[in-house]
Amino acid sequence: MTDDCHQTSANLVRALLTVSTDCLKLMDADGRLLEMNPCGLKLMEIEDFSTVRDQPSTIFWPEETQPTFLDALHRARNGLASSFSAFCPTAKGDARWWDVTVLPIFNARGEVVWIFAALRDATHAQMSEKSPRDTIKDKEEAPPPMVARLESESLRLQAVRAQIGHAEKLRLLGQFVGSVVHDINNVLSSMSGAARLIRRVAADERTLDILNPVDQAVSKGARLVRQLLDFSRTGPSEPEVLEVAMAIKGDADLMRHFIGHGVQLELNCEDGLWPILVSPGELQSVIFNLLGNARDALDGEGRVEVSARNRPSVERLRGLPAGDYVEIAVTDNGPGITPEVLARLGEPFFTTKAKGKGTGLGVHSAFELAKACRGMIEINSASGMGARISLHLPRAGAAGDMMAAAAPQPTVQAVPTTIENASA
Repeated sequence: MTDDCHQTSANLVRALLTVSTDCLKLMDADGRLLEMNPCGLKLMEIEDFSTVRDQPSTIFWPEETQPTFLDALHRARNGLASSFSAFCPTAKGDARWWDVTVLPIFNARGEVVWIFAALRDATHAQMSEKSPRDTIKDKEEAPPPMVARLESESLRLQAVRAQIGHAEKLRLLGQFVGSVVHDINNVLSSMSGAARLIRRVAADERTLDILNPVDQAVSKGARLVRQLLDFSRTGPSEPEVLEVAMAIKGDADLMRHFIGHGVQLELNCEDGLWPILVSPGELQSVIFNLLGNARDALDGEGRVEVSARNRPSVERLRGLPAGDYVEIAVTDNGPGITPEVLARLGEPFFTTKAKGKGTGLGVHSAFELAKACRGMIEINSASGMGARISLHLPRAGAAGDMMAAAAPQPTVQAVPTTIENASA
C-alpha cells in the first residue's frame, strides 16, 4: 500500500470518528483512554479530554456495572469482541444507559495493541420501557442496600467531577506560571544589566563588593525561573535514556523551595547509577508528587530524603523479571501510614487530605509510571515510623531499551508492607 493510500485511509477513519453520533473510545491494551471522538465527549459531558487522557477507562463506571466492562476488556485482550448493555453516568453525574461494543485491534503480527469501544446512548429506550408511575414505585420500593449503593455512587461521581475540575485548574495554573515566569525573567535580566552597567562605571572596591551578592542572587533567581518554566511545561513525553542522578540534582533548588524551609531535604544518589528508559517529565512529576505527600505529612517540620541506587538482578524485588534495576525512593520521618490507608494507596482519586488539598492521583501516578516501565512500587511504612515509597525501574541497555523488558510484565505491581512485616 502506498503512502497516499495510508494517508487516505487515515483521513477516512478520522472523518468517520468525527461524524459518528456514538461515543467512541480508543484505549491501550491496559484499558487506559487514548482518544475519544467529539460526540463522545459531548455525550459523556467531558469538557476537556486532557483531564481524563491516560486514565483507566473504568473511572466513570459504577460499582454495579464495572465488572461487566472489565470482563469485556479482558476478552478484548484475548482477541474477542463483546457486547452488553449497562448503566454508566456521565462525568457530570447525569444518568445514562448504553449499548456497548468492545473490540480488539490487532497489529500486523496479530497482537492486540489497542481496544476500541463504541457506546450508543440507550437512555431513551430504557426509560420508555417504564411509565412514570412504575419509576416512582420502583424508587419507593427500592431496598435499603440499593439506596445505600446509589448514594455511595453519587458521592463517588461528585468526587470524580471535583477531581476533573481540579485537574483543569492545575492546567490553567501551569499556563499562568509560564506567563508570570517570563515576566520575572525580564525583571531579572534588567537587574543583571543594571549591575553590569554599574560595575563598568564604579571606581571604588566597596561598590564592586556590594554588586557581587547582587550578581549571585540574580544568577540563582534565573536558575530557579528556568527550572520552574521547565516544570510548568512538563507533560507526557516519549521515553528516553535518562541519567537519574543528573535529573534529581538538576531539580535540587526547585525541590528545596517546594518542600519549604522547615523541612530538611537530603539528596543521596549512588555513584555509577545505571541509566533508565523513562519519560523525564513523568518521572519528575512522580517525584514531586511523592515529595508533596511527604511535605504534607511532616506538617512543616522534619526530614525528607530523595535517593537513588542500583539494584542488581540478584537484589531485585520478588515478582520482577530477571534483570538490573534502579531504585528511586522518597523517604520521610513523618507520622507514617496506617494499615487502612496503606491498603488503598495507588487507587485513583483516593486521598486522606481535606477537600481541595489533594487530587488522589499522586501515588497513583507512581503506580502508572512503574507499570509503563515494567517496574514495581515498594511501600514501607507503619504508624509513627515514617514512610518510604520507592520505584524500581529497569536499567536501560546499551541500545536504549529496557534490559528486563523481554520478560513478561509481573502481575504484582506494588509491595505495600509495614515496617514490622518487612523485618519479620
